[in-house]
Amino acid sequence: MSHSFFVDVGVVSETVTGDVAPSNRVSQERLLDSEDPNLRLRAAACTQCNVQTHAWVAGNLGANDTIYGDVRIDNQRDYYRGTLASEGALGLRYKPIQLNQTDLPNGTYLHSQQYSDDLDGFAIGYKFFFFEKNMSAFTDGSRLYSSGYSAVYYENREDEVPPFTGNETLGG
Repeated sequence: MSHSFFVDVGVVSETVTGDVAPSNRVSQERLLDSEDPNLRLRAAACTQCNVQTHAWVAGNLGANDTIYGDVRIDNQRDYYRGTLASEGALGLRYKPIQLNQTDLPNGTYLHSQQYSDDLDGFAIGYKFFFFEKNMSAFTDGSRLYSSGYSAVYYENREDEVPPFTGNETLGG
C-alpha cells in the first residue's frame, strides 16, 4: 500500500514558517494590508491592470520615448511575457528610477503603480528594496492613462498636453 503525501508550499509558508507565498490568496491579502513597504511590494494586486498599462504604453508611446519605471515594472515584462507578446507589448524598455533621482527629466514618461503613490516611493535595485521619494516631483506632469491601479505620466514643464479627465487614452 502506498501513501501519497502532498504539501501545499504556500500553505506551509504562510502557516508554519510565517513567510510569504505570493501565489497564495491569504499571503496576497496580508501583503496588500502590510504597512511594511518591502512586504507590500511583493503583492500582485491587479495583474490585468498591469498588463493593460504595459499594452497601453506599447501602443501609444514611441520607440524612442524615455519611459521611467521602478524595478518591479521593468521585471513585469518578463513575468507577463506571454500575455504581453499577444498584446504586442514585448518591445518595451523602461529606464530604472535611480536612488539619487529626485524627479523626471522634461519630456519623459513615468509608468507608476499604486504602491508608489500609497507608500511614497519606488522599488529600486535588484532586491526590490523600497525607497521613499517625493512622489509629487515624479507625478506633477500630466497623467495620460490610468488602469485604476497603475498610471502613466508625462513630464511636460515646457510642452502642452491636455489634462487627464478619466480612464481614457491619448486621442480618446
